[in-house]
Amino acid sequence: MWFDPTVVTYNELLKVFFAVHNPFEIKIGHSLKYRSIILYHNETQKEEAEKEIAFQKELSKTETLTTELKKFTLLHEAKEENQNFYEKNPTNTYCELNIRPKLLKLSKDLP
Repeated sequence: MWFDPTVVTYNELLKVFFAVHNPFEIKIGHSLKYRSIILYHNETQKEEAEKEIAFQKELSKTETLTTELKKFTLLHEAKEENQNFYEKNPTNTYCELNIRPKLLKLSKDLP
C-alpha cells in the first residue's frame, strides 16, 4: 500500500501515525531493536514531520522520542505472508492484542 495524497494529506497521515503507536518506545525482538520511522519525499513533508515531532516531544516533556525521520529510499517488498497481515489474520494474537485496540482508538479519536 502506498501513500496517496489525494485520499489523505501527509499531515493527516502524521496525526494517525502518532495516534496509533507509542513514538517513545523501542521494541526489542529477536535480538534487534525496532523503532518507528517517518519517511519523507520532499522538504515540505520533512518540515511537516519535524513540526509534528516537536509537538509530540512538547506533549511528553519527560520521554525521549525514538521515532526516526529519514528521506524515503527504495524499500523491499514484504514477503507475501506478511502483506496485509491484519486482514488475513484478524484473530492472530498479535493482531487482537496490538492492532485491533489501535484501530478502535483511531476510530474514536478521528472523525
